[in-house]
Amino acid sequence: MNRRYFLKVAGTLGGGLLVSGFLAGKEKKPAFAETAADSPWFFIELKPDGGLHLRLGKQEMGQGAPSGVAMLFAEELGMDWESVTVDQMELSAATSAFYQTPQGSVTGGSWTVSSLWEPMRLAGASVREMLIQVAAERLQVEPKSLEAENGAVVSVAMGVRIPFHELAAAAARREVPAEPRLRDPASFKIIGKPKPNARGFELSTGRVPYSINKRLPGMHYAAIARCPVWGGRLLGFNADAALERTGVEAVFRIEAPEGITNPYQYYKPGVAVVADSTWNAFKACELLEITWEEGNNSNVNMDTLRQRIARKEFLKTELPSDWGDPEAVLQAAAVTHEAVYETHFQPHAPMEPLNATATADGDSIVIWTSSQDIKRCRESVAAALGIPVDKIVMHSCPCGGSFGRRSAVDYVVEAALIAHRLQGPVKLTWSREDDIAHDLFHPYERSVWKAGLDRKGDLSALTASYAITGSPDYWWLLHGGFMPYGLKDWKVEGNLLDHPVPTGAWRSVVEHIGAFSEESFIDEMAHLAGRDPLAFRLEQARKAVEQHGQDDYWGSILARVVRLFEKVEVTLDWRSPLPPNQGRGIALSKFGSTVVAQVAEVEVWEGDFRVNKVEVFVGAGLIVNPQLAENQIEGAVVWALSALKHGRFTLENGRILESNFDQFELLRMNEAPEIRVHFLQDDGPMGGIGEPGVPALAPAVLNAIFAATGRRLRNLPIESSALL
Repeated sequence: MNRRYFLKVAGTLGGGLLVSGFLAGKEKKPAFAETAADSPWFFIELKPDGGLHLRLGKQEMGQGAPSGVAMLFAEELGMDWESVTVDQMELSAATSAFYQTPQGSVTGGSWTVSSLWEPMRLAGASVREMLIQVAAERLQVEPKSLEAENGAVVSVAMGVRIPFHELAAAAARREVPAEPRLRDPASFKIIGKPKPNARGFELSTGRVPYSINKRLPGMHYAAIARCPVWGGRLLGFNADAALERTGVEAVFRIEAPEGITNPYQYYKPGVAVVADSTWNAFKACELLEITWEEGNNSNVNMDTLRQRIARKEFLKTELPSDWGDPEAVLQAAAVTHEAVYETHFQPHAPMEPLNATATADGDSIVIWTSSQDIKRCRESVAAALGIPVDKIVMHSCPCGGSFGRRSAVDYVVEAALIAHRLQGPVKLTWSREDDIAHDLFHPYERSVWKAGLDRKGDLSALTASYAITGSPDYWWLLHGGFMPYGLKDWKVEGNLLDHPVPTGAWRSVVEHIGAFSEESFIDEMAHLAGRDPLAFRLEQARKAVEQHGQDDYWGSILARVVRLFEKVEVTLDWRSPLPPNQGRGIALSKFGSTVVAQVAEVEVWEGDFRVNKVEVFVGAGLIVNPQLAENQIEGAVVWALSALKHGRFTLENGRILESNFDQFELLRMNEAPEIRVHFLQDDGPMGGIGEPGVPALAPAVLNAIFAATGRRLRNLPIESSALL
């Protein structure tokens, strides 16, 4: 921890208490510390009606993380959860320093709750002690004789209960405690208990202010026809037919930025149409006659990608993991085995299409949008318009889905460019076809694996070589492989292939790619050794604990792996026979500090398969909200299975051909498996929940298909022809 947290408190006009959280650097960065002193990273209002309202910079994307953060504060304060509401904080000159911090820069990576575990609890404990001090003076008793619970300070001995809001005004004049006492976890009433999303009522009744629903007086509506191929240029266009359509107000060019190759900061060239409705803007785009220079990427397809990998036309090569001398050990191995795995491009396709509403008055810009990186959006808008960043105010709206896509800036910058030109309000909306054609796809990857067994049938050495599409400015550096299997000699090589299709973080980032090939290959090695796949993994994991158990972090993570496998063994009848054409498979994955083991049961018939059941075992330390955590694991399983079964995308002439849900299906309810989630809580490192449920699903299913058919599938998504 190289930051210090502090609070400011103030009374409100209605007699409530406003708490602002601040962050300052302990290191010698006076400019940062000075800015942070006037820039909160959360606001909490204890309202006169007894409610508690939290405004946080973290994004609500359906994962419930802001509710988890609110639970931390509410627990320490002693609040009744039903009285807690959550909202999001705007990004402006007044709040900008928060977004310069690790806690505020991005919502993603499943780290929101774990990163705010300590500061939010300390903030809640500070306010609790301030309220108790005021109550103690009023009752003329010692503070230690009082408790804060269910929204009030209570004296059991006196039979007195004073609601927080009656103490708020006086507490606002108190000094904030320097070292507040945190509650004993054994006394938790909110943390660790299943609680509904704090925004659940809004979500279920259509009251959540999604940006696609934003309305401003005199608003215009816009759509953009963009170059279909990455790296192409706009040569010219004819807008006569579009301008003749009723309701069309303007048509003009959108120029691509120069010198930006990072897909997260780039926006494509195109032609913008402004109309009196989104529908009219969409239809007018279809009438444009545009001439593009598509460039070299217009000749790319899947075969050309494979050929470039075979020729090793890589931009960059790195060794994320390089231990011992695996090549020499492999030469001496009793048995060796090699396999090749491949994953294809996958879209995000969030249910709410990309959109942003912006209004301009001179160089002052106000934007309403949903983004996982609101700071990057603000900076990119300032760069695109050549205006100071403090001229831009960002209102952060909840996301109607994201899965990594809203980490980019393109849709937000486009809206700002149009609003600045119009000098008025405009809503830019992407169609579903836009959303797919111009996505930042889950990358294509091809990996070659080789390993050996010693005379005992144990893993002796392993090498893996990945080739993956990406950008030199956004290098998909693989995690180096999570190999909790007692290996002393192993090497992982990562090779970057320049992308013809822009790639970005997909739900589970790159862990999905790593776990698919790793756990499929470990399963192959178990069968090569003539061993049960679960027993083989458990034995190898115990060896890893012996090797690395002295390391505080890795020792706890590896112990977590062993406990998961042991829990699978005692919870499931792993070795029980299944009917013909059915199989059971297991796989492991790690995301951050969260370790997940999944067991899938599948049924296979000619040309198709069905996943009947998935058992998920999750080790993530303390689970703050089991209800929302279980929701996220279930959603991750469905997400991963949908991509595995239906996510077939065709790269041809530098573009993805599929463009809507009629051309690529999502998993239907009648295809969804029975899902059971088991949390193994411990006092080790706290991990995230939103993404870790994805990676192990694919290898567990493919390993189960092998158990059912004796056939190894090594490509994702599964092609029906592979099951014939």
